[in-house]
Amino acid sequence: MKTEDLMDAMDHIDPDMIGNALQSREKKTFQWKTVLIPAMALALVFAFISVNRNNADIISDPEDPVPDTEHENTETAALKELHIAREMGTEGMGFEGEILPADTEPDFSGCDDTIAEMPVLYRDLPAVQGYLKRTDTKQMESVLYQLAGLFKENVQRMERSYMANGGIESITAYTETMMIVMDSDETAACFFKEPVLLEEGYSIDYDAEPAEAVRTMQYLLDVFGDVISFRNPVFDPGLTYDYSGASHVQYFIREGEGNGTEQRLAQLFDRVQFGGTGNKVDLLRIWAKPDDVKELGMYPVITADEAVKLYMEGVYRTTHAQGLGKHILRAELVYYSSRYEPLIMPYYRFLVELEDMEAADGFVNTAAVYVPAVDPAYYRFDVSSEMPFN
Repeated sequence: MKTEDLMDAMDHIDPDMIGNALQSREKKTFQWKTVLIPAMALALVFAFISVNRNNADIISDPEDPVPDTEHENTETAALKELHIAREMGTEGMGFEGEILPADTEPDFSGCDDTIAEMPVLYRDLPAVQGYLKRTDTKQMESVLYQLAGLFKENVQRMERSYMANGGIESITAYTETMMIVMDSDETAACFFKEPVLLEEGYSIDYDAEPAEAVRTMQYLLDVFGDVISFRNPVFDPGLTYDYSGASHVQYFIREGEGNGTEQRLAQLFDRVQFGGTGNKVDLLRIWAKPDDVKELGMYPVITADEAVKLYMEGVYRTTHAQGLGKHILRAELVYYSSRYEPLIMPYYRFLVELEDMEAADGFVNTAAVYVPAVDPAYYRFDVSSEMPFN
């Protein structure tokens, strides 16, 4: 699914399509039963990076986070120097890391040294007090109406939530059977007051084996096929471990069409997640590309080996500054995003074994560190930034 295409297509929804979608669900013998939406499901995690062209809290230069900088190489003279905040906001979630089996072999399969350059994006919004300040709600409200229309629902009322800086935190649309929450980055969470009941043999089980989770996701894609679609779906069970060593899965589907860079961006802007318990699905979360995202330019990128060297030299970002070891267990080339800072740019994400934190027998604790994948000649860290840790 191209979520940006989804948003564009919503203006041209065919009523017959909606009718077919309802008929499709009837054929699959879905039943509706009223349940209370779990309060914990309302704790949405939104993670998108944004740009502020007048932001002294995030960028050291208050005039422009990407000031015009001439480079000796005339072929890249048009590229601007990137200013990156050294600190990382925690989103109130503590430090970022994973628990892995102690016998985990280093895995760099998520990297690609054949990529010579990647686009750097930004969101053209102002920021105040360390957060983006979005005040225009027209696009958000339009998408909310269109999402409700996909489910043949009418919006009965809307409620707005504001940040301390006066910007929009989220807008919630209420229909007869749904509650749709849209964050200022246009990530939408559709809560069903009457959850979809899955057929026997399928369930939302976070303790399931990854293969079983993938099987359920394939079924879910068929269930919601008239609302969301992917040209080449990738089913991601997101296997993780807890402190007792027990494994857990998630139910993510993203677009797998396109080259490596396009697929990495799809992990931010072109994916959905299903939530619920047992045979009940009460949440569909959609990540879409915000309308204010723009491309800054194509920047040269370094290899994974060069990124490892930079990490050893202390050139990285992390939410866990102590006890970082030199043993990298997993590496991948990703786009990092945060609601606190301006640029949407590629990073090497390393899971590094922690030397100061014990885990369950047979497991190790790791912390995530981010090394900019952009050639160091095109960025500098802003060590004076004040990032909010809430």
